[in-house]
Amino acid sequence: MKDLKRGFTLAEVLITLGVISVVAAMTLPTLIQNYKKTAYVNQLKKSYSIWEQVFQKMKADDGVDKLSDTSVWASKGNMQCTYSDTSYTTDNNCKAFINSLNKYIKIIGIEKYGNKVAPLKGTSTSDEYINYNSIVLSDGIMIIMTANGLPTTKTQDVCNQIKSFGGNMCSKAGTIIIDINGKKDPNTWGRDVFWFSFSDEGKLYPSHSKDNALYNKQQALDNNPYYWKNYSSSCINPDKAIPNYINGQGCTTRIMEEGWKMNY
Repeated sequence: MKDLKRGFTLAEVLITLGVISVVAAMTLPTLIQNYKKTAYVNQLKKSYSIWEQVFQKMKADDGVDKLSDTSVWASKGNMQCTYSDTSYTTDNNCKAFINSLNKYIKIIGIEKYGNKVAPLKGTSTSDEYINYNSIVLSDGIMIIMTANGLPTTKTQDVCNQIKSFGGNMCSKAGTIIIDINGKKDPNTWGRDVFWFSFSDEGKLYPSHSKDNALYNKQQALDNNPYYWKNYSSSCINPDKAIPNYINGQGCTTRIMEEGWKMNY
């Protein structure tokens, strides 16, 4: 007797396709979200590395240890070039600063940021950045930057106290807000928008980090209110109901402390 070869029935095929569709519908959104998170983190890591290299190269070219002693900083005199006014486009010293900075990172222009920045969780959206000036880079990244006229430096006694708690930041030369995909959505803190301070030594410190917290308040991290783990609206449990509002500005630190992963 011939062996009878039997295939799947139409009903079996349809059932199998139905199961596959259900599984795909359940898993695909998670896969897409994880892909986006990985892309955000990779771009953040790249931007962080590039800016630290820019600052270190500026110092190395002039053979100095501080940004305030570089020719790039000297180009703006004691002028504070800031994102919250028109200094970038109206002050000749700030124009000279941007031109000098352009030697180290490709700047294609200065334009209004034009975006609302949403919190990581909650309905409040800040309008304050819409009219801020931003540095537009060749890869589409937008930088909202303040370069202080003169760096703010702690006294030696305070620096020693900061170091006794394990901190390294004793000066502040400015701030950088990085939107890693420019005007594209989601324009949200902790997703595609990240906040750093930078020291006169050219080191970047993320908002609500250990070093940033100790710079702002010289007390141990376990009760330092500036540290992200103690700041309830910073980046803690964003998927839970409490707190109901999370701005996400401390998420840069969380990403870095957790091995460059967006675990939220």
